[in-house]
Amino acid sequence: MTAMTVLAMAPLAHAQQPLTLADATGRALAKNHSVRIEREHVTAADARARGALGAYDVQLHVDVNARHHRDPVNSLFSGAPSGSAAPSQNRFTSTMTLSQRLRTGAMASASTSVTREATDGLFSPFAPAYTSSLGVDLQQPLLRDRAIDPARTSLQVTALDRNRSSAQLTRQAMDTVAEVEKAYWGLVAARRELNVRRGNMTLAEQQRLDTQVRIEAKTAAVSDLAQPTAEVERRRGELLQAQEALVRAERALKLLMIDNLEDPIWAQELIPADAPDAPVVPVDVPRMLADARRNRPELADLTARGSQEDLQIKLARNQLKPRMDLVASYTIRGLAGDLESSSLPFNFPVSLPASLNGGLGNSYSNMFDQKFPDFVVGVSFDVPIGRRETRAQIAEAESDRRRVSTEMAGMHDRIATEVLNAATALETAAGRIQAAHAGLVAAQTQLRAEQDRYQAGLSTNFFVLTRQNDLAAAQLVEISALTDYRKAQTELALASGTLLLDRGIRIN
Repeated sequence: MTAMTVLAMAPLAHAQQPLTLADATGRALAKNHSVRIEREHVTAADARARGALGAYDVQLHVDVNARHHRDPVNSLFSGAPSGSAAPSQNRFTSTMTLSQRLRTGAMASASTSVTREATDGLFSPFAPAYTSSLGVDLQQPLLRDRAIDPARTSLQVTALDRNRSSAQLTRQAMDTVAEVEKAYWGLVAARRELNVRRGNMTLAEQQRLDTQVRIEAKTAAVSDLAQPTAEVERRRGELLQAQEALVRAERALKLLMIDNLEDPIWAQELIPADAPDAPVVPVDVPRMLADARRNRPELADLTARGSQEDLQIKLARNQLKPRMDLVASYTIRGLAGDLESSSLPFNFPVSLPASLNGGLGNSYSNMFDQKFPDFVVGVSFDVPIGRRETRAQIAEAESDRRRVSTEMAGMHDRIATEVLNAATALETAAGRIQAAHAGLVAAQTQLRAEQDRYQAGLSTNFFVLTRQNDLAAAQLVEISALTDYRKAQTELALASGTLLLDRGIRIN
């Protein structure tokens, strides 16, 4: 079924669905498109925060290669065998390195390697020779990148991104709840207006019947029937307009509560179960202003954004520092091979430790016996000259931070104004309720009095119908005042940032 078909069928629906405001709000938070989009933004921010931790993942690097080469040597002592211009070498090497960035800004690594080298050179006592190594390296920044570096900055920035996305989700949820509440009370007002229009039309039809009876009794002229007849038709037009307004109000609420037009509730008639009548409570403006400063998600968003700019400034200033790193490494190596003393030239005497004679196992044994240690400790120093790019980055970051501070000041002023306007609107709506109720009582009294005079022959259709219209207008004014008061309560809670808290809603 297409969306246009569903829209066409909606006015023909007859199934009724009682609906409380809490049910409407729950449906909207679960299915509203805007809320679902903001939830995805939070999910994406969580993913980025987890991804930023990847800078501290252990990196595994493995190299395995085999090489055959014969290098040209311009020397009488090349060690080349008879008839060759240079000795040939065959080498197989495998290396494995584990490295990890630490939260101190240091880079630590551990590596191991093993090499098998075979040669026909005359000056190599081992053929093949097995070389092994195992070592650790550490490079710790002492100035630049000691307190902060790009990896730690990214980690904190993505965490603040998550806070900003959460604040935006909260804001969207608050906006959605406010829209639902306004639409709900708009539907209540539309349904009550329809009832008023129906009642007013019934009164006009009754007045027409009374006039018809008088005409038949020869106590009224036939022309007296024209005015109530015209009034019936006029009120019928108002009734049709009220029906249209009700359908529109119902659809507006439904659109906030569904994710597609296939939802069964779209074809149902919504019957609001909550009444707009509410006790009038005084407005504590100072408390509302304090709540707004504490709870408005826009302020939380800007605060997180300002913290991000502070991090960028700190990182940029860090780049002005010279680089001075502590460098340390410790490596142990092993060597072993098959001794080829009989092939050495010039009858060189060879006296090597017995531990070097053997295969790869002997090479590892010599390595762990630490017969060939290698320890390095030192300082690496690097001073950038000029640093114009870095200074430009600092100036840009500071400008961004000032812009955020200016936005924060403007946001505080705007929020305070919104709270004050909402408080004024609520107080005005409360006063309108009292005035509307007094007007309704007066209109009811006047209509009864005019009907009594009409029955006594002291009034006319014109005055009775006028009093009926006055009553309908007073009823509509009271309906508007009641629903506007509830809407004003929503606006004040939205402005003060307490809407979700007041409604007991928690956004996960």
